[in-house]
Amino acid sequence: MLLEIFDTFDVSKFRIRKPEPSVRPRSSTEIKNPRKTRDSIPQRVLLTLGEVPKWYDINPFILTGYRHQTNSLLGCLASWTYVHNESGNIYSHLIPAVAAIFGHRFLYNYLRAEYANLRDKDWTIISLQLWAALACMSTSTMYHTMICHSPKVKHNCLMYDYVGIIAVMLGNFISGIYFGFYCEPRLRLTYWILVTTMSLATGVVMLNPRFHGPKWRRFRMNCFLLTGFFASAPMVHGTIRWGREFVRKTGVRYYLLEILCILVGCFFYERRLPERLFPGRFDIWLHSHTIWHLFVVGAVAMHLVGTLTALDYDYHHRSVCYA
Repeated sequence: MLLEIFDTFDVSKFRIRKPEPSVRPRSSTEIKNPRKTRDSIPQRVLLTLGEVPKWYDINPFILTGYRHQTNSLLGCLASWTYVHNESGNIYSHLIPAVAAIFGHRFLYNYLRAEYANLRDKDWTIISLQLWAALACMSTSTMYHTMICHSPKVKHNCLMYDYVGIIAVMLGNFISGIYFGFYCEPRLRLTYWILVTTMSLATGVVMLNPRFHGPKWRRFRMNCFLLTGFFASAPMVHGTIRWGREFVRKTGVRYYLLEILCILVGCFFYERRLPERLFPGRFDIWLHSHTIWHLFVVGAVAMHLVGTLTALDYDYHHRSVCYA
């Protein structure tokens, strides 16, 4: 919409002045009354694809809405107050992160009221899952906020983002295996060790500088997917061994919805849809990365519902364990 308005102006009627040496030329996308950072660059003046530094994490199908390099924490945080092409990525995880903080206490009170004999160990596992999700959402929010700071800060925040992804994967795996194999402590421990080892190995690969950059984008995503599929082995094992009873008691149907959310989100992310089909039309809202974020939130929610389903079954059928 903003670009269409600019297109209606006849620029030939205006005399173009050569900018002063100390002033950076303005981009084609600007918000009124810009505030200035410490280096006198207007914060709210957005850049086009051709104007961004080479080290930016750019999407070739997102043509406008990029922020200036700020070299300032406050400058990056100030970008929460205006719209740019990372706004959707920031708020799609910032809002769920805040919800997780307040929801943690609410869920604790609810479970204590629902299950008078709730064991501290069981709550610890659920709490771990919530904090892992919070870590993922928080580090993601931090990364997308700080992308415009500087190359070093952007790189460091990206590493934290990867750690957050590994954290939520581990939190989900640990909680799912715990309640799924509630009466099988040895089998549960075995799967915990295997899944944790696989997740940490993926983390080591992700943090290796050799696999950074756009060239390895698909490889990194495949590593996460491979870890997820490997961690689904306990679910398959339990279903084969105990059949429908296992599916009913452990919330497997919700875990399947979780997997579906991840797969659909990865499809949009990897194919860069819909902006690939309509370059420039989804520069600000609902481009592929934001859609991926929304599906991640959906996957986390589905896993939590599955965990609570398994918890409810275990507490109402505590005397029933499988041989």
